[in-house]
Amino acid sequence: MGLLFSLSCGANTAIVELDWAFIDRDGEPIFPGGAILLNRDTCALTGQDQNGARTYALNVALVIEDLACAEADEVEAETGGAADPANCEIARELFDCDRARGAITGVPVVDEPYLMRVEVWADPQGADEPAFEVDTDCIAVPGPRTRRVEGGRITDLAVYQLVANGIEQDDPASGQLNLSACRVSDSDATG
Repeated sequence: MGLLFSLSCGANTAIVELDWAFIDRDGEPIFPGGAILLNRDTCALTGQDQNGARTYALNVALVIEDLACAEADEVEAETGGAADPANCEIARELFDCDRARGAITGVPVVDEPYLMRVEVWADPQGADEPAFEVDTDCIAVPGPRTRRVEGGRITDLAVYQLVANGIEQDDPASGQLNLSACRVSDSDATG
């Protein structure tokens, strides 16, 4: 038992876990929960684009960033520099649409905090259109959180509720996500 304790205290990597739930604009569960036959996942939701109804999947991404790098990048962007948030990423994992929990392993245990960011991605089906990040006006995602995995601990868990403002479960015809309007623009995605 003492050996196990000393190994866990000396570990230099950790697991960062994320547990999430999608709810509609009225607070009704979309996934997990909701109508059992309709909400087994977020893999075949119906949205609207310029051509009418379109099936799409919602996926969640967890991004771990170096906090000092992200802060320096933000200052550079404010002074007119070319910031690239991807330079600060320690780890990124995109989770499938049939999941409501995921983890990134191998996150370094350091004295400095890291930045945890959550993104929602829409993946339109039946076309060559690539997946895109959903704007937070359409699906509200908590802002970046400064977190830390302290020495001797192996897991950091965050629980998020993702509010789909463009979806209403009680009125699926009018409460569908507008896929064209909910795309994060290139300028938003880079800073």
